[in-house]
Amino acid sequence: MTWPGARPPDLSDRERDHLTAACDRPAVRLERAAEQSLPPDDLTDALVRPGVDASGRPDGIAVLLIRAASAEG
Repeated sequence: MTWPGARPPDLSDRERDHLTAACDRPAVRLERAAEQSLPPDDLTDALVRPGVDASGRPDGIAVLLIRAASAEG
């Protein structure tokens, strides 16, 4: 994950919780794939919302992860 240079370096407790949740989902999927000796499935949907194009905007990925996790909570 990348972090935009204009973003404050410290997360709020809420942001940290949302970011952790967003990272936990693909981690579980990767662990399951490893346990079953299978390649992981497409993790794109676990990282950003469907229909959101984050390509070419690494500075926006952190914001998208936090927003996606916020929408779920």
